[in-house]
Amino acid sequence: MGYLVKSTIDGTSVTGTAITISDSKLIVANSLTVGDILEVNYGFSKLVATSNLSIRLYINTSNSLSGASQLALYTTTGALFAGCLGRVIYIKSATDTQLYPTTASLINPDTVALTNSSVNIDWTVSQYLIIALSHSSGASNNSFSTFLLGLKR
Repeated sequence: MGYLVKSTIDGTSVTGTAITISDSKLIVANSLTVGDILEVNYGFSKLVATSNLSIRLYINTSNSLSGASQLALYTTTGALFAGCLGRVIYIKSATDTQLYPTTASLINPDTVALTNSSVNIDWTVSQYLIIALSHSSGASNNSFSTFLLGLKR
């Protein structure tokens, strides 16, 4: 497997209840084509146990949450301080990109059978994968430690 992006640089720390971008990675236009499988893996660390952390993965043509499509959502419990999350994205056609449900929390595809979600993503233009965080209370401060985009052809 090759890598489009790999980074061990922490994302921006986020404090508060607003959904806020912590990190993003650019996928250059035409880097992905029909038949490709993109594996997105990202890790997080949380410094305080007093609130739940919601972690969202978005895609957009700009580095912004405005107009972005949500690809994944995971909400931690207060006691969980760190973890690794991921999504596998299948490019089925020019207008059909599939992945496990975009609104579901952490899903192990080996043990849970759910219907895939379809998202219309134009891979002929540059796309940003965006990690955004929010807390159930403003008391916590969080950052990401890894971001890895693997490509199978």
